[in-house]
Amino acid sequence: MPGRVRAVKRATDPIRGRGRIPLVKRRSAGHPEFRPAGVPTVSVLEAKIADAVLGAMQSIPHQTFLDSVEGGDADGYAVTVLNRLSEASAAIEEALMEAFIVSGETSALEVGKDLAREYSKVGKAADVPLPSEVALQFRFDRTDPRATAWVRNEAGQLITNMTNESRLLIRNVIGDAFESQRTWAQTGRGIFAQLATITPSPSVRDYADVLGANLNGLTTRYERAVVNRVTALADDYAARGITGTKALQGMRKEGDRYAERLRRSRSRTIARTERMRAHNEARLLSYQQAIDSGLASSEHSRKEWQTGPFDVCPICVSTAGQKVKVNEGFTLPNGRQVMAPPAHPNCRCSMTMLTDTRLYEPSDRLGTGLPGDPFRTTPRGFTETGQALSQRPLPGVPPVPPAEAEQ
Repeated sequence: MPGRVRAVKRATDPIRGRGRIPLVKRRSAGHPEFRPAGVPTVSVLEAKIADAVLGAMQSIPHQTFLDSVEGGDADGYAVTVLNRLSEASAAIEEALMEAFIVSGETSALEVGKDLAREYSKVGKAADVPLPSEVALQFRFDRTDPRATAWVRNEAGQLITNMTNESRLLIRNVIGDAFESQRTWAQTGRGIFAQLATITPSPSVRDYADVLGANLNGLTTRYERAVVNRVTALADDYAARGITGTKALQGMRKEGDRYAERLRRSRSRTIARTERMRAHNEARLLSYQQAIDSGLASSEHSRKEWQTGPFDVCPICVSTAGQKVKVNEGFTLPNGRQVMAPPAHPNCRCSMTMLTDTRLYEPSDRLGTGLPGDPFRTTPRGFTETGQALSQRPLPGVPPVPPAEAEQ
């Protein structure tokens, strides 16, 4: 049962406490407000994004990967990846749109509550809008052109980045294959050493096939992890005298298993990052709508970078608490400007809007400027009699006659 246990020591009360430590079970919703780092679970919205991305990765043909490695055709492989990801674009956009709308509606209520509280400080109780009334002035639906434009652009950028990463992946696999060949020639160890027990002159294609040909959708870093895992297994088999078909089947099975694990991990990373990006972009749009509708001031309102309460990385620690105008960007430690979190993959940071209507709300009684008005105001730079401050004599200096002043 989800929840947490709170222990309270009452030894200081000799009558009621008697040194006992009663345990109180405090129930919770089962999900922390800020997810701890390293937790593998995903939310419902994140699962939709992860499933769409993973499905696109898994749809890349096995044969296409092998042919591209054998022919060194990185660009041709990238085209295939782009086509498969483009087919999944609709599902990715739908998941991003749903996340955007949910976050936008939540942010509208939060901003409405903050604005209503600020307006209550400067207005009469009857004139203070309810948070729900303020939130109704925001718009978050599928017809909002700013929302649809962001979703399409974000999905397109995600597909482009994954395509470029796939192009680098093929080049990395080919480079690893030649490195493995040199290692085999020098030490007689590695993946090619096991392949040599089956065929006298193993090829790059054979090398990729032993890896499971299941590196579709991985990054170059994850590809290196799979190669290291299979290479270590090949050396272990050789040390135990296991060679031939049995060794190759075991290596291929391990390569497939480990690559699939990393592929799912990457899809979850993408999902969490894109979910937080949609969340913060929706918040940013709610801030902009508050300014556009005249509910907040573009000059005095601020957005503040907020991190989770624990397990915060050095990048976000240095950015935490940074306050900038809504239409300005946050500055990351490397100097890069971003309009909203996340700062990196798996980033859990968010932001909030700081409003203070007292800074720009006009006074209820401006005055007429006439003598005798208790709320009289005078133009800046002039005295109450209309004389310019620049014409007032300085202390200890006699006034200059008008005739001499004109000369």
